[in-house]
Amino acid sequence: MSSANTNTAAGSHTPNMDTSSETALESDKAPITVTEAAAAELQRAMEAQDKQDMALRIAVFPGGCAGMQYGLSLDSDGQPGDEEFVSGGIRLVVGRQDLPLVAGMQVDYVQSVSGSGFKVENPNASESCGCGSSFSC
Repeated sequence: MSSANTNTAAGSHTPNMDTSSETALESDKAPITVTEAAAAELQRAMEAQDKQDMALRIAVFPGGCAGMQYGLSLDSDGQPGDEEFVSGGIRLVVGRQDLPLVAGMQVDYVQSVSGSGFKVENPNASESCGCGSSFSC
């Protein structure tokens, strides 16, 4: 395992979630930052799928060789215990139990010759696996 705090996440699931952006914290108070590149790609994807009213759900699941993995998905049904924020014009939803693990993280969108995808930089991650798909705190 390497001592890195970046991970990539690809793919999205589209469960339903209907929350109001009026209850969301503004980006200057959001514990998660979405870069301009990530916000533009998320907007493009949501418009292409006619899902502009959805939020980006950020979750942490057990798995991977380092112990935990991120889950990024479009979501339209809020769950009890969810926290909602806005960053880069994107609504973000995080389960209260996952918030301490992702507070301070940045979601970016990167393109390279080897591919493109969302990249997560998490200051709470003490280790990442060699392939960059899992982390530990």
